[in-house]
Amino acid sequence: MYTLEKGTPVPYIENIPPAVIFNQLTAHADDGSNAPVMHLFESLLCAALYRVGCPEAHVLLQYQAGLLDAAEWQTTHEHVVTCTDCQRELADIDAVPTPFVSYVGVVNPAPAQAPRPSLRERLEQAGLHVIRAFLQPAIGQPALAVRGGQTRELLYRAGDYEILLSVVPPLVSEPLWQIEGHITMPMTTGAALQGAQVHLVRQGQSVFVDGIDEFGYFLLDQVNAGSYVIHIESAPEQILIEDVVIA
Repeated sequence: MYTLEKGTPVPYIENIPPAVIFNQLTAHADDGSNAPVMHLFESLLCAALYRVGCPEAHVLLQYQAGLLDAAEWQTTHEHVVTCTDCQRELADIDAVPTPFVSYVGVVNPAPAQAPRPSLRERLEQAGLHVIRAFLQPAIGQPALAVRGGQTRELLYRAGDYEILLSVVPPLVSEPLWQIEGHITMPMTTGAALQGAQVHLVRQGQSVFVDGIDEFGYFLLDQVNAGSYVIHIESAPEQILIEDVVIA
């Protein structure tokens, strides 16, 4: 049988059944020697009851992620908005970047944003005939010709068309490139696509436009470093030179 004698070391009381502790405290209610025992009993009781009405951790995680069904979400939400402990726990979860709204409001997942279609996809969806240009093996120039501020020449073939791009490096005083282009149809005579519009496109936006002259030439000027698409617009054909890197 358990007994609590005066001076019993407090750490040893943790394994004594609560009923025994209660009986002993009741029997010696007026005895100040039981103060340490009472303090420990209160601490154990508080620990046992701490957040006893709070959802379990995995439920809070599912609540935060919007994975609960409607009824359970509503029950959890009604508790969360009045419980500072759960709010702090959710705030710790929220500290990690997530696509969800703060716990104090509706925390259903944000609707996924569909990726924006590429320029080629948009043209094809519009029913236009898209011709993709493919880079051809490097034309005869020394291996070091593309270094040290030299003009870089890129030859593309798009169906029956050949497109030569000359990427002119910037001057020392102004870090802007030029792209000189020439489009031909080797199997025909005369200029190809005269009057067609040439768009320099970056991140889906046209940043520079020029027209193809009577000799098949065009110029894209004041070009910042970056990755581009060159869109040659000539109904019904749309020629795309993708992944043109200027650097």
